[in-house]
Amino acid sequence: MFATGWLGGGGYGDPLERDLDAIEQDIIEERTSLEHAASVYGAVTDGARVDRERSRIRREELRGARLGSGPVPAPPPARLPEGGRWLDENIVLRPAGHACCARCDQELALPGQNYKLGCQVIETPMAETDRVWVSPSTYVDDADIVFRQFACPGCGTLLETEISLRGLPPLHDKQLHDKLA
Repeated sequence: MFATGWLGGGGYGDPLERDLDAIEQDIIEERTSLEHAASVYGAVTDGARVDRERSRIRREELRGARLGSGPVPAPPPARLPEGGRWLDENIVLRPAGHACCARCDQELALPGQNYKLGCQVIETPMAETDRVWVSPSTYVDDADIVFRQFACPGCGTLLETEISLRGLPPLHDKQLHDKLA
């Protein structure tokens, strides 16, 4: 199997948790559009100004949409359980090795399993996202390329994204091993 990844300047963490002042500054400095601020960051604007309360409500709606439900409030801060280990900023391994959401403690996978298989998956054809500037067919003939988002099924926090051929299993890209082979 061959896998490759690249940076696209997309940022770090769940976009629904991006600081609203930073989004407002991005709009003023034209680093993001009003449409992108609304669809990706959940920022409700009046011109270049971000409405904090309406944005909080919109973010709850978008978080709930990830789970196919009504509004879901912002989760608590990430925390490490006693004896646990960090897998990344929003995923922890319990002492027995189970992968869990660090925000709501939702179990995602048994020890050694791919945590992405326990996530809510949102799969969108690349052509339907605002993340494509060049058609994927430029690089891959007749490929059905999708943008996958992996959200915690408990709290709706966006845990990971990947670009893949439709039908391939999610990459098992985050693993900890106690012993090297």
